[in-house]
Amino acid sequence: MSDPISKIRGMTPELQSKLEAEGIKNTAQLLEHAKTEKQRSDLAKKAGTTPHVLKELANRADLMRLKGVGEALSYLLEEAGVNSCKELQHRKPDHLHRTLVDLQAKHKLAHHTPTVEEITTWIAEAKTFSQTAPE
Repeated sequence: MSDPISKIRGMTPELQSKLEAEGIKNTAQLLEHAKTEKQRSDLAKKAGTTPHVLKELANRADLMRLKGVGEALSYLLEEAGVNSCKELQHRKPDHLHRTLVDLQAKHKLAHHTPTVEEITTWIAEAKTFSQTAPE
């Protein structure tokens, strides 16, 4: 399932409008158009932003592909040092869970802390998505 690009944390209305003018309206389309460094560089010129900003947005969109991960949980994962499915696939569920519990207790970044079972499922999903994650 694909979310509107407006749901990606850090997406400004101005950038959203420019990306939509390029035909990018959802997270799947953003991932398709921002997969490589060259694509991000070309798109950044058209959208009036930087390749770095597009990489961050694409990484968040990548995490949002995981079942049950939306804007808030992608932010929580990012704060735990998990920036993409490529990174998530190498994590240990219990260790990541402890990190997320600590972050959530201190900062209340998401509506809930994911369970070890949810994290285990995400890691398995991430392994299938990592082939199509941004480079």
